Amino acid sequence: MTPKKSSSKILLGATALVLAAAAAGTALAERGDGPGGPGLQRLFEEIDADGDGAVTRAEANRFRETRFAGADADASGGLSLAEFQDLWVEMLRDRVADRFQRLDADGDGTVSPVEFERPLERMFGRLDENGDGAVTQAEIRDRHGWRGRHRD
Repeated sequence: MTPKKSSSKILLGATALVLAAAAAGTALAERGDGPGGPGLQRLFEEIDADGDGAVTRAEANRFRETRFAGADADASGGLSLAEFQDLWVEMLRDRVADRFQRLDADGDGTVSPVEFERPLERMFGRLDENGDGAVTQAEIRDRHGWRGRHRD
């Protein structure tokens, strides 16, 4: 596979992933409790060029082509690692800001150690079924049907 085709396939796959996340997150974002919240809603709206609430393959292709061309700073027809990284940083910027705002519970513009710890505490509260202070693969598997690399 040539580097140009490889880059195109990587970006196409990444765009598909973003579209899937946007589509799945749209209903949640409208309620304000989605994993990406308003950032995913904005992305979906950006891709949905005609604003009809549905993303067609043509709209997704135009979005992908526009993003790719904009990221190809040297107009080489392919994305270098640096160009690809810049593209992803731009695409994730809204999600980072949304996550920061969710962590900053008191709204003071900083995330304290206590605020930063809350997601970890929630995770342990949900997964540590026997309350021993450790999360085992068995507890995760029992709760989520997940199979880790190692079996008990």
